[in-house]
Amino acid sequence: MMTFLPTPFLTQKEVQQILDTLAQGYPESQTRWRLKLSTLPLSEEEKSAVNEVFQFLLERLDRLLSDPAAGARQMRKLFLSRSDTLRPSHMVLIVSMLEEIAVELILQNSALDIHVGYRWIHSSLLNMAFSSFLGESVFPRNHGEASGASNSDTAFEEGQMELYEAIIRYDEALLTLNGPEDILSYSVREICRIAGFARAALFWYTPITRSLDGIYSHNIDLDVIRRIRELDYNIPGLKYVLREKKPIYLQDVKNYLPAHHIENFRVTSLVVAPLYGKDPFPLGFLLLDQDGRHFRPEHRRMEILHALIQRTSKALEAQLNPSRPPRFHNPSVLSNREREILQLIAAGHSTKSIAAQLHISEHTAAEHAHTILKKLDAKNRAEAVAIALRKQWIR
Repeated sequence: MMTFLPTPFLTQKEVQQILDTLAQGYPESQTRWRLKLSTLPLSEEEKSAVNEVFQFLLERLDRLLSDPAAGARQMRKLFLSRSDTLRPSHMVLIVSMLEEIAVELILQNSALDIHVGYRWIHSSLLNMAFSSFLGESVFPRNHGEASGASNSDTAFEEGQMELYEAIIRYDEALLTLNGPEDILSYSVREICRIAGFARAALFWYTPITRSLDGIYSHNIDLDVIRRIRELDYNIPGLKYVLREKKPIYLQDVKNYLPAHHIENFRVTSLVVAPLYGKDPFPLGFLLLDQDGRHFRPEHRRMEILHALIQRTSKALEAQLNPSRPPRFHNPSVLSNREREILQLIAAGHSTKSIAAQLHISEHTAAEHAHTILKKLDAKNRAEAVAIALRKQWIR
């Protein structure tokens, strides 16, 4: 298998810990993927093909990562079987979501070194995907295509490959940078270049003081940016931005930013990209524009920006919280008996079946189920199971 990113050395025990974590997180992974798939701007045919590939890879993720060469062969075979629908952009989407889900699960396991685990998953997935992508013609042309359409498709595919390679180089750089400062200064510059913006400024958010401080910029005087400090209530549009966890486009910034900043920086249209870690408050905000000119970003540009921001946020989270404990609720919220009953509910057992297995009355089993719903503030049993799976109280 071709190798594009160096994979950190891990002992067999460490690798097995990661693989076990991924296997145990399968139900949560399914939930996250279904939500993501429902929001994707794809046709039903594309969603069906993307979902088929994603499900195949997710169900075998622990085995694929334990043998990336075999994983690359299986991925190539699968993409070839759906080459009439799938394109390189779909591969980027699938690999990105697999990585995002895997890293989220690793972040919840305090027994694992978050930074090393992230690097191992990231490099393994990218090497597997890129090897399968370049190993042979994964997306062959239809011989009956007209030459004009073929040239257009070729240009599109080449553009997708250039983008994919740019994201890989960006990822590789993030893995080699030392400390949050290096990550942030590099990200501001490279996100502008890859996503196609003329200038940018990054503001760090401190929830305790409710302040935003300018820290890095690209094609804007850094000294000027670092002199900016604003309290969040002085920024009219911040509440709107905080409702979103992805980049948003502001066609006219007059109602969103203080007037003196609009005048000083000649801002008209703007894209605001929040950076989030695991906390509910953002780490900061990246503001991007086209050097003061009015503009309207294409959907593809916003998707690229979102992908890059997510990668930057994960790299920052690993640096800022290298040994973060898992954020579970207190397991004592449920008694051992209640967790036992909830495990049976998750397996599809009825109240009658639960009572028979645990040698208790149906009334007692129903009372336990009612208590579980109250303790978890769940509307029904399905929601209670979902909560418990996320907290890893049941499997």
